[in-house]
Amino acid sequence: MENTKKTSDHKNDIKSRGEGLIPLLERRPSSKELEEKHILLASNVAPSLHSTMHDLEKKRISTELERKLEKRPDRKSLVESHIIKDE
Repeated sequence: MENTKKTSDHKNDIKSRGEGLIPLLERRPSSKELEEKHILLASNVAPSLHSTMHDLEKKRISTELERKLEKRPDRKSLVESHIIKDE
C-alpha cells in the first residue's frame, strides 16, 4: 500500500511540474527569433554539421584576414606617402 502512495505522489509531482512548464513553453521564442538574435545558426544544414560549418567559416575568415594583413603597407611606405608622420 505504501508503494502505491509513493507512485501516486510521484505521478502527481510529475504532472504538476509539467503543468508549470506550459506557460514557459508558451513564452519560448521561436527558432526564427533565436536565429535573428544569433543564438541559433540560420542554415539549412543538418544540426550535426553545424560545428563543422562553424569551424570552416572561422578558418575562412582567419585566412582572409591573414591575406589582407600580408598586403598591408609597412610603416616606412606609410611615412613616405605622408599618411602617418615620422616620429
